[in-house]
Amino acid sequence: MRKLVWVFAMVAAYLLDVPGARATATTTTATDDPAAASVQEGLPFQLGHQFLIVVKGTVGGVGPLRLIVDTGSTRSIVTQSVAKQLGGTKKNAMVLNFNRQIKVESLTVLEVRIGPIVARNVTMLVAEPKDDSELFADVDGLIGLDVLLQGCDDLRVDYRTHRIAFGRLNGRESIPPFRVLTVELTVQGQPVRLVLDSGIQNMLLYEDRIHKHCPGIQLSHRRKAREGRLKGTIADVSGIELAGKEVQMTTFLVTAPKTLITDDIDGFVGFSVFQSEMVELDFRSNVVHWR
Repeated sequence: MRKLVWVFAMVAAYLLDVPGARATATTTTATDDPAAASVQEGLPFQLGHQFLIVVKGTVGGVGPLRLIVDTGSTRSIVTQSVAKQLGGTKKNAMVLNFNRQIKVESLTVLEVRIGPIVARNVTMLVAEPKDDSELFADVDGLIGLDVLLQGCDDLRVDYRTHRIAFGRLNGRESIPPFRVLTVELTVQGQPVRLVLDSGIQNMLLYEDRIHKHCPGIQLSHRRKAREGRLKGTIADVSGIELAGKEVQMTTFLVTAPKTLITDDIDGFVGFSVFQSEMVELDFRSNVVHWR
């Protein structure tokens, strides 16, 4: 289970009262590709543990660093070791970690660069991913929507060539309002709204919201589980419609926080669930393509 949840735990901690933009999700062919003309050639990435998108970049002139690109996180993160190299004054902050708040530190960085994207005056959180999972022992941080949206309006992840491309580069001087992209999947004939998150491998559901929004949903083979700070339940969910087929998937179930994450979000889903060679996100139009 260590491949499933740790990054999600970090992501959930930093979704502070963030609305979800409903994305129009489509399956495209090579010729049905409206964003392709605006997307640059692309930046090489390593596929960590078969799902993490790891790129090289610099933070405050420090680097090259190994950074995870995470479309489900509104805030970017650096490790303590990188923060020490950056210097500067750290501030205390409180963030939500599912149903409890935890203390963290933050640090303002003059510039963050990954490929053609340049984000300035970014307030990054300081955390130690490796304390929660050995999967993150060799990464220096995480790039969230605060950096991505300041630098571009769409991105494309090509799993065949291991390149991530950023399109419609905008070079904003400030960070726009955060909006996580959500997709609607059909589960056992009922709609489920999930944040589209490149930082998890499978699916994580808020069990109380699933039962509220999808009465009668069947969860089988339940067993208790723990992932770092996160306690929950693993269960099998059948009847998930993907690409015209119904599949069964093992998911991690937790109780939704009482505040800060909008009530209509039922959980998170990773890119790998769609078993696609390419995923494209259009933040401006709230459109997702996979093929």
